Amino acid sequence: MANILVLTDQDDLHFVLVAAVLRRRGHHVTRLGLGAFPWRDDHSYLIRHGKSTFRSLTIHDTGLKFDTVWFRRIEKTDETRGSSIDESDREFARATYATYANWLHNGLERVVESTKSAMWINPWNDGHSAENKFLQLQVAQECGLTIPDTLISNDPVAIKKFISEGSGKFICKPLAMPDDDAWSESKTTISLLYTAVLPDLSSIPDASLRSVPAIYQPYIDKEYEVRSTFIDGTEFSVRIESQESRNAKIDWRADQRCKMRAYSLPTQVADMCRHVMRRLNLRFGCFDFVRRPDGRYVFLEVNEAGQFLFQERICPDLPLLDAICHLFAHGSLAGWRFDQPEARYEDVVEWPEVKTEIHEKLQGARERALAKGQILYR
Repeated sequence: MANILVLTDQDDLHFVLVAAVLRRRGHHVTRLGLGAFPWRDDHSYLIRHGKSTFRSLTIHDTGLKFDTVWFRRIEKTDETRGSSIDESDREFARATYATYANWLHNGLERVVESTKSAMWINPWNDGHSAENKFLQLQVAQECGLTIPDTLISNDPVAIKKFISEGSGKFICKPLAMPDDDAWSESKTTISLLYTAVLPDLSSIPDASLRSVPAIYQPYIDKEYEVRSTFIDGTEFSVRIESQESRNAKIDWRADQRCKMRAYSLPTQVADMCRHVMRRLNLRFGCFDFVRRPDGRYVFLEVNEAGQFLFQERICPDLPLLDAICHLFAHGSLAGWRFDQPEARYEDVVEWPEVKTEIHEKLQGARERALAKGQILYR
């Protein structure tokens, strides 16, 4: 039996399915997040007699050793119940929560006895570094992948010079998403921040360009797009027919109903992806590519904690759920058969305990969104 710790938020549906499969196979799965901290969860980190231990309401057995830690996503601390904190002290409290979250994740990987010897997917420091677009674009290029010319800047002069030296359309990408991946524009709507084609820069004040840095790249003509998830070196790809949907032409995430089908990258491109994974020290990663009309593949990014089960939901022949569960339980995909998965997404979502937990999580997410004055989006 393997002991598996998952660092993720309370609404993560990927966790629900993965945990259900692992538990039915006899493994012990624990979730640790910060959504209940500090008002509904207590943490204690103790260094004594040469050993470091961590306790919370979730992890109460300081003698438990974890075999695998899945660093799925960072959960924000709970600030909604902080009415006992004086308004003048709230900024201090938020800064303290952020510092503690960083200390906690680093400490779990490098110091705490129960987790530092575990297999991390992905390691906290390496995963955090891999989020850096400067780093991943440079590494991808060094590994042989084609990348677009890229400017990351808030300098209006540099931005205008970069665009004037090119030809055709240019796009702009945000460096990060607002809280909850949504930008509240009014009391009735929420818009996501997707990649956008730049308008004429003469219509944009310099102050707006200077206000936040962004990613600027030439627009790439697309035949289609590819999402490739690599789990311990094994490829799971889908071809995304983004150009058949008006809303998905610029960014396929804007219309996830567009057609997708199972796909395989050319061997050379897939091997380059594996090289990137080794360079970044990742066991899991989601690559996004544009396939140009001339047949070339252009690397856009690799997400070390991307969404992946939608691929199997749409393409049942891609057994990502079974693969990730096998990796967590056994430490590698050695001996695992792509063509003989023991668990399939389409079956697991129908398990009674999964249907119940998904319903509860969706209901809880709605209630928390309403409490924050937000409207849920699909």
